[in-house]
Amino acid sequence: YLILVKLATRVLGDNEYALRLPAFIAGLLGLWLFVRLAETSLAPRACLLAVALFAVSPFLVYYAAELKQYELDAAAAIALLWFARKRLERDKTADLFVLGIAGMVVSWFSHPSVFVLTAIGAVAVIEACARRAWRRATMLSAICLVWVISFAANLALTHALDGPVARHMQGVYWRKAFLPFPPHSFADLMWPAKALFAALVDPGGFKLSGVALLLAFAGGVVHWRENRSWLAILVLPAVVALFASGLSLYPFDGRFLL
Repeated sequence: YLILVKLATRVLGDNEYALRLPAFIAGLLGLWLFVRLAETSLAPRACLLAVALFAVSPFLVYYAAELKQYELDAAAAIALLWFARKRLERDKTADLFVLGIAGMVVSWFSHPSVFVLTAIGAVAVIEACARRAWRRATMLSAICLVWVISFAANLALTHALDGPVARHMQGVYWRKAFLPFPPHSFADLMWPAKALFAALVDPGGFKLSGVALLLAFAGGVVHWRENRSWLAILVLPAVVALFASGLSLYPFDGRFLL
């Protein structure tokens, strides 16, 4: 992301518009990708509602004009979901190869994309094993291994650039955004539900979080009936992020969940 910002300022000069351009482009790209994703996984009326909610989401609009990477994180997650939706439905080696390359490249632009990749990889491998499609399962496992190696290299580089002091300060600042693990009280046990509910407000953008919960539940019921594997891919990233939060590796709060 910083390289993209640097490139923008080199081409367009040191000004506000150049600094915010990568996030703005990510916002436009994310909206276009979301339309494509919604068209492939929702009925027409539901697609229209989903796109409308996405287009006016206050946090997505805000971070499309901010010098921060969170809009790119959102676009990366949508891109991976769209790739998975298109490629996994086909039983072609070329599609799996494209998906593998896409995951490897996107992970260098967005750290949280690893949560989406974990969900896609786990569900795809389990589904292939359940069908006894061993060749496909082996190929998917190899793709997941490539993703792991690529992300590990990315993380090692990031840690080398950040340094231990910066990582410690981040951990201290965001300590309340980590899942209490192991839990020591009833409040600790209720922490995941409270955090998920809060996420519907920020960054979900719903002031009426009950309405958001109802919409999410309705969508979950529809996908449970039509495509349970796809529902698992949509839900698992939040579960993996919660797990990472419990290990104090990733704050489960606000803009980190965009």
